[in-house]
Amino acid sequence: MLGRFLTRAGHRCLCANSADEAMTILKGQIPDLVLADVMMPDTSGLDLLRTMRKDDRTREVPVVIFSAVSEERYVNEAMALGADDYWLKGSLKAGDLETRIRAFLPDHASDHAAVV
Repeated sequence: MLGRFLTRAGHRCLCANSADEAMTILKGQIPDLVLADVMMPDTSGLDLLRTMRKDDRTREVPVVIFSAVSEERYVNEAMALGADDYWLKGSLKAGDLETRIRAFLPDHASDHAAVV
């Protein structure tokens, strides 16, 4: 659903259903932003973030954790690992989400990709 929202808002979106799939995408393309959930089918979004921050190619890519998990320990761990922000699902309206996403994209980057 997030991928559809981003596409409708004019972004080019590379969607992954797992952290492993996201890493495969990142080997071929470096997006301007990664949105990841804490809870993913194989490896957690925090593990994805950890891997991205260790890789020279993806170290500087903004990563936002966008999750329904609100436990403070996960928020703290994400930020300690280098997340650029942590958003709670259900706490943002569509317009707010678009504004927050644009804050992480280069100027005039409405067509830039995000991995979700």
